[in-house]
Amino acid sequence: MPKELKSHNCLICIEDRLAVVDGFETLSRVTSDCRPWPAGGLLAVCQACYTIQKIPDQKWMDEVDRIYANYEIYHQAAGGEQKVFQTDGVARPRSDHLVDCFLQNVPDRPDHGAMIDIGCGNGVALKNFGKALPGWTLDGHELSDKVLDALSQISGFQSLHTGDLSAISERYHLATVIHVLEHVPMPVATLADVMALMHPDGCILVEVPNVAASPFDLVIADHLTHFTKETLHYAAVRSGMGIEMVSDQVLSKELTLLGGLGKTEAFPSGAKGGEKLAENAVTWLKSLLDWALDASTEPVFGLFGSSIASQWLYGALGGATEDRVKFFVDEDVDRVGRKIDGIPIIAPSQVPEDAIIFAPLLAGAIATLAPRLEQSPGTYLYPSIWPA
Repeated sequence: MPKELKSHNCLICIEDRLAVVDGFETLSRVTSDCRPWPAGGLLAVCQACYTIQKIPDQKWMDEVDRIYANYEIYHQAAGGEQKVFQTDGVARPRSDHLVDCFLQNVPDRPDHGAMIDIGCGNGVALKNFGKALPGWTLDGHELSDKVLDALSQISGFQSLHTGDLSAISERYHLATVIHVLEHVPMPVATLADVMALMHPDGCILVEVPNVAASPFDLVIADHLTHFTKETLHYAAVRSGMGIEMVSDQVLSKELTLLGGLGKTEAFPSGAKGGEKLAENAVTWLKSLLDWALDASTEPVFGLFGSSIASQWLYGALGGATEDRVKFFVDEDVDRVGRKIDGIPIIAPSQVPEDAIIFAPLLAGAIATLAPRLEQSPGTYLYPSIWPA
């Protein structure tokens, strides 16, 4: 029987029915800004609503304070937004896809509206939404004002808010909550606070990782709630939000929710199976690491990618101290030529002929990338397929 945690309540349904997932505490981790992080922490699954989650105890809070003290978003590309590669190999910034989703699903938007991006970072999403909504004013919300200079360069930018959401007096036609909800200790209350900022006909766009599509989400140290399509829907309805759409098709490995202040549904329950999903994911991650450890004994060894999966493996393989990884391979031209811990990021065409490259990719990405990478030098190794 899994060990129950009676001293902590579920982050979504508030029930005290959390069960620990054995073995997670031995896995190395990575931060959401793609830096290796040591093993530790607790992973649990609610036996009432099936949400997979970490425990925001004092140890986790202290770790997050250390992570955010030196946080540097998209440092691999000097702040440039992560690109999403299409099946034809064409890359577009992630927020471009979210702009398209909003424009396609909200045709009756006003010509002159107001938008706020919660957790706006350096403003990459605000900038892209602003291009598509030229008559709108743009606000941001962040933990501090250190991004104000960057935001001030964006056309249409008006204000940066850094206090509680409840202190904001403006009302908005669009609020974006992009990769924020998985970080916060009270996701349902956060969504309710966002709804209080909205015009009656306003739209809320939420984006989170999809743990069912990518087990790597579990090893991100500062990610607290690990959503599936069902548990994200459940959290939004508990907040009082009216749901227009919940999709896993807008971006691979991610979930997109569009909602507003309309009529809410009865509480759906999260789909059963969260415990099995978490256990299978931990087992798969351990097997992936074992395979990478074996492959990394090759004299010319590299990792494909420079984001979460590769940086998790890099740290788990010992990082710079072990000198196993000689290079990272990336198709993103904004990253090629840069370095991580002094290790170069190179293009596929620059890979040495005798190199072994371990590619921690998921099933869909393997199907897309493998035919292209076969045309490049080196030998690529792909993990066992997830979902298993």
